[in-house]
Amino acid sequence: HVVGMAGVLDSARFRYFLAEEFKVSVEDVTTFVLGGHGDSMVPMIRYSTVSGIPLPDLIKMGWTSKEKLDQIVQRTRDGGAEIVGLLKTGSAYYAPAASA
Repeated sequence: HVVGMAGVLDSARFRYFLAEEFKVSVEDVTTFVLGGHGDSMVPMIRYSTVSGIPLPDLIKMGWTSKEKLDQIVQRTRDGGAEIVGLLKTGSAYYAPAASA
C-alpha cells in the first residue's frame, strides 16, 4: 500500500464533509480517496458509506443528490486551497500534520 496525503488527509476531509451533510458522526462514515493531492484526486463515491449504506444507494433513497455529492467532491479537491486562503500563509501544513 502507498499512503500519501490523498490517502490520509483528503479521505479525512471527504469523511468530515459527508458527516456534515448527513448530520452523523465521522465515526459513521467510511471513505476512500485515490490519486494525488489536488485536482487529480478521485474520491471513491461507490466505495464510501454512511452508516454502512453506500453513497449511490443514499441517492436512490432520496437522502441526497448526485449534484450535492459532486459539490462535496469538489470541496474535498479544493480543501487545501481553502485552508491556504483562510490562513493566508501560502502553505497548508496544519491539516497534514493533524491527519497523521
